[in-house]
Amino acid sequence: MAGTAGALAATVALFTPGIVLMLAISRQYGRFRDDHHAQRFLAGVNPAVVGLILSAALLLGRSALVSWHGYALLAVSFCLLAGLRWPPVFMLVIGAAAGYHGLLP
Repeated sequence: MAGTAGALAATVALFTPGIVLMLAISRQYGRFRDDHHAQRFLAGVNPAVVGLILSAALLLGRSALVSWHGYALLAVSFCLLAGLRWPPVFMLVIGAAAGYHGLLP
């Protein structure tokens, strides 16, 4: 709505709470790493997080994968992430470049 400044403000507003929460949790993680109750809690939370991520991927995939270009980018990204263990930031750069150059609808 407000151009680049609005996009930056929205991005900061979207990511700041999660980043602050992760910083707070990560500082306390060392304290509870060996706690049996904390390990059991995390063992229960992990499958829920995986389910949420898969659900989001399916919802976003339906609207994002509309051409063979999208499926090709998905396959390349999966191979680079899972097979070659590339950092996810490279997938973001590749996707942004593909969108910028008009390879994706």
